[in-house]
Amino acid sequence: MNAARPTLARYARVLDMILTVTLGVTAVAFVILVILTANTFLTDDLASEFNREIQVEANLPPSHTTTVDGEEVRLTHERVLTKINLLPHQRQLSLTGTTGTLITILLAGIALWHLRQFVHSLSTENPFIAANATRLRYMAWITVAIGVWRIVFSFILSSEVAREFPHLNLNVRLSLLPPEFVFAVVLFIIAEVFSIGVKMKAEQDLTI
Repeated sequence: MNAARPTLARYARVLDMILTVTLGVTAVAFVILVILTANTFLTDDLASEFNREIQVEANLPPSHTTTVDGEEVRLTHERVLTKINLLPHQRQLSLTGTTGTLITILLAGIALWHLRQFVHSLSTENPFIAANATRLRYMAWITVAIGVWRIVFSFILSSEVAREFPHLNLNVRLSLLPPEFVFAVVLFIIAEVFSIGVKMKAEQDLTI
């Protein structure tokens, strides 16, 4: 156990550095997106490629092709990731897309911050502390929030796209078990394990 501790601390320090860099990149991306969104809101100008286009899933009209034997085959195009180039007067649609992305980045950044704090503790102290159990619960609830927001945002964006492009057959899917919810359950379980570990360590310390 004592021999494994330096190895765990070393890996934790490396992961801590990676998460720190990731947080920095996320913060820079968030600031740039805020500037682009503010520019679009204040000037009616779609200033960059990022806010001049959006991507949605759509069911496209069927097409036909022929085989080497000359037989005609019907092709269906369902759940195709479709890129829509926006016109200047479709500023509201661009603002909806960038605002949704901003909220997603913000939630992901908060989750990354708690993850970095958790990993940092592994390199400096015993991992079975109450703060780590709390951090894991925070990450679980933020993951749930990301899953809920992703569902809500897909409906908001799809309704606005449908209003602007009424002939586009959008594909809006509501998953019965989003992956974020599964991951959140795993985090809640790990948090409970850490809580039990904290209690056991406290009882052991009292015994000693």
